[in-house]
Amino acid sequence: MALTQSHVKQWVIDQHLDTWGPVNVTWHDDLKRTVIIVADGAKNQVRQEIEKIVAGNIEKGIISKEDANDFLDSLHVNDYAVED
Repeated sequence: MALTQSHVKQWVIDQHLDTWGPVNVTWHDDLKRTVIIVADGAKNQVRQEIEKIVAGNIEKGIISKEDANDFLDSLHVNDYAVED
């Protein structure tokens, strides 16, 4: 199953990945990007936690390895907010 923006948004909520901070999901054919903004200095720790959650989801059959890799490739964990 190819991921869609609605799938990614719902999966982020279902897995509580939005508990670290604001999440922005852009998921189109030409741009696939999931941005999670976390507390200052926490981006590496949060990225590792998300990777563990994703690995567990693969083992449980919740998400395919291909879709998980697609998600992780699109994932950007930032410890700052981009200001306009």
